[in-house]
Amino acid sequence: LLVAYTFLLNPQVINAALFEFHIIVFFILPLAWFLYFAEQGKYILSMLCLFLTLLVREDSGNSVALAGLGAWLIFPAIKREDFWRWSLPPLIISILWFVLGTYLVSTYSPTHDYKFFGFGTSLTGSYAGTIINILKQSGHFLQNMLRWSNLVTILALLVPVSLLPLLAPRALIFMVTPAIEFSILNATMQHILPVHYGLLFVPACMVGLCLALIKIQNKTINLDWLKK
Repeated sequence: LLVAYTFLLNPQVINAALFEFHIIVFFILPLAWFLYFAEQGKYILSMLCLFLTLLVREDSGNSVALAGLGAWLIFPAIKREDFWRWSLPPLIISILWFVLGTYLVSTYSPTHDYKFFGFGTSLTGSYAGTIINILKQSGHFLQNMLRWSNLVTILALLVPVSLLPLLAPRALIFMVTPAIEFSILNATMQHILPVHYGLLFVPACMVGLCLALIKIQNKTINLDWLKK
């Protein structure tokens, strides 16, 4: 019940419910089912749920790309299975889905482009041109990702779960790709926290919270320093 109440009272969940109707909120359910089936080691059902997550939006791949890797890292039931079997298919399919989705959106858009590319100064033109620009400016993108303001945003997203996911850092793999996306688009805290986009980081927060609570319950974390 504590975890359920923490999810329902998470400011990012409330913001997504109050801000406006947006299709992005529907990614939570199939992704949660993915985690449920992955924890049980059910590969086919897990991959099916990831595919349903992709169908929510053309850029849902930012929540799916590393989901298989994340599940492999945190769930003992699948840790004994093939690493590539869990991590590679979601990554490849996410990339293909994004390319196909943005192509179709651009084709049928009145302006014949994908509007969200406009938020990134180098994410314009053809796919080949975009990739070349990213490679040429990799240092600039890396600098953007390591900005202090981005770190503060991540910490702010972890505050509703008392920063406990920091005790289970492997769960944070689920927020890597959304964080990269917003860093490339030069998004700030004001673009994420007050609106529905913060919801993309909630799965990592909740998985990290669950893992941290399990570690604390099993006393696998040395907390003796707190008694000093």
